[in-house]
Amino acid sequence: MRISVAILISVALLAVAGPVAWASGGGEEHHEVHFGKAMIFQIVNFILLACLLLYVYRKNAAGSFEKRSLEIQTAMEEAAKAKKAAEDKYLEYQTRVVQLDDEIGKIMELAKGDAAKERESIVEEAKKQSEKIVQQGELTAKHEVELAKQELRREAAELAAQMAADAVKKAATPEDQRNWVKTYIDKIGEVQ
Repeated sequence: MRISVAILISVALLAVAGPVAWASGGGEEHHEVHFGKAMIFQIVNFILLACLLLYVYRKNAAGSFEKRSLEIQTAMEEAAKAKKAAEDKYLEYQTRVVQLDDEIGKIMELAKGDAAKERESIVEEAKKQSEKIVQQGELTAKHEVELAKQELRREAAELAAQMAADAVKKAATPEDQRNWVKTYIDKIGEVQ
C-alpha cells in the first residue's frame, strides 16, 4: 500500500513538473511563458491532482496508520504481558531457589539425624548380638560342664561298682555265694 501511494505521488509530480520544465525552456530557444488559460488549466489540473492524491493518501494512510497503531498497541500489550509473565516466573524461580536452599538444609539435617539413629541402631544391634553370643557361650559352657560332671559320675559309679564287686569277691565266702544264689532263685520263683 505504501509503495502504491509513493508511485502515485511520483507520477503526479512528473505530470505537473514535466510541462512546467518544458515550458521554461530547456534548450537554446527561450520562450516566454505567458500567464494564460493554458497555465491556469495546468495549475488547476495540478491542484486537483494534488487534492486527489492527498485524498487517496489520507484514505489509505489513515487506515494504514490506524491499523499500524493498533498493531503496535497490541504488540506493546502483549510485550507487557510477556514481561509480567517473565517477571512472575523469575520471582517464582527465585522463591523456589530460596526454598530449595531451605529444603536442602532440612534434608541434610534429616539425613544427619537418620545417620545418627542408624548408627545407634547398629551399635544396639551389635550389643544384642554380643550378649547373645556371650549367653550362648555360657549355655554351651554350662552344658559341657554338666556333660563332664555326668561322665565323671558315671565313671565314678562304674569305678565304685567295680570296687564294690572286687571287695565283695574278696570278702565273700563260698557259703555266702550259695546263699545269694538261693535267694536269687527264690525271688525269680516268686516273680513267676
